[in-house]
Amino acid sequence: HISTSPAMRTSLPRRSGLLVALLLAASWLPWCTSDDTIDGDNEMLEDFLGDNYFDHYHHFHYGDDYYGHDYFTHGSLLIDDVENLEEFLDMDATESAVIGLFDHSTIAAYESHEETADGDHQQLRNFAVYRELADEYSHMLRFGHSTSEQVRQHLKISGSAVLLFPAVRFQNSEAVSRKRYPSKSLYKDSLLHFLLMESAPLVATYDWKATDRAKAVDHAMLILFGKIDEPVHGAFHWEDPTDAHVEEKLGDGGDEAWPYDMFADALKPVGQLFPQDIDVLVADRRIHSYDLNGMGLASMRDTKNTFGVVLRYGDEFSALTFTWPDDMLNDELVGNVVSAMSTMAGDYHRSSVTFNPINHEF
Repeated sequence: HISTSPAMRTSLPRRSGLLVALLLAASWLPWCTSDDTIDGDNEMLEDFLGDNYFDHYHHFHYGDDYYGHDYFTHGSLLIDDVENLEEFLDMDATESAVIGLFDHSTIAAYESHEETADGDHQQLRNFAVYRELADEYSHMLRFGHSTSEQVRQHLKISGSAVLLFPAVRFQNSEAVSRKRYPSKSLYKDSLLHFLLMESAPLVATYDWKATDRAKAVDHAMLILFGKIDEPVHGAFHWEDPTDAHVEEKLGDGGDEAWPYDMFADALKPVGQLFPQDIDVLVADRRIHSYDLNGMGLASMRDTKNTFGVVLRYGDEFSALTFTWPDDMLNDELVGNVVSAMSTMAGDYHRSSVTFNPINHEF
């Protein structure tokens, strides 16, 4: 038994409370750098950080289990150390991630608008291009950047580089491996092609969560999604996505090939019907109940075969859904979908899109 004096008994709770408060504050600080801010709704944190709450460059729910299914990021997240790197890569294995590695002096010069030596000018331009693409396309890909030597050593990379981590769900030999940008100069067009075309079969293939990202971006998106009830679907959806044998269970084509791929191929030219300011995405094959409820399409949950097209602009959307009884697609179905999308494209050109769900059954 340890006795304490009255003075000690009254001071202990106060000290403990102060210690807890300091620990909580410290736990926030590593992520709250000038290039990384927390959810814009947190005004108390903004007041606490003052000038370090820079330019609202990011708004996100990060590492919080309660918000784990609906986070979004904008721009490029600053990755300070290996722990931050692992957390960044583990945010969501169902979407591709990009990490740019740059020299600290390059980023410092960029942020301070200082003149650089001729030899560093290319590096400065590279970072400016990367930052520009991150600002423009972070509603489609997850971007991060780092100047940490610890991160560089962990990734076994020397010099500047852009690394692409394709989504785990593709389940092929390259899906879990990174791809390094092959050029020393980050020309915008070729880098954009590398990010979007190399990360997925079509323009981009992302989880339905892409629509949650889109809410934060003043940018129109055309999203295609599908739900097909097939034996192969069970293997894809229920097996451990890290299991090396999943690829074998999915088969390599033939009778068990996904008709989804046929649908995606048939719709490739459809994106050309829309203005160039629209991103054409193909959502993940899996559709979850909360996603459908959020889009007002909850009736699709019990439907075996469904394809949908969503034209989304912020929180508003126009949705077309198609259902059919057979397990396989046919030319008539694809023709009907293309026709409906052409009508939607015409409405968009005339700025007369009606933002509400429309269902079609064949």
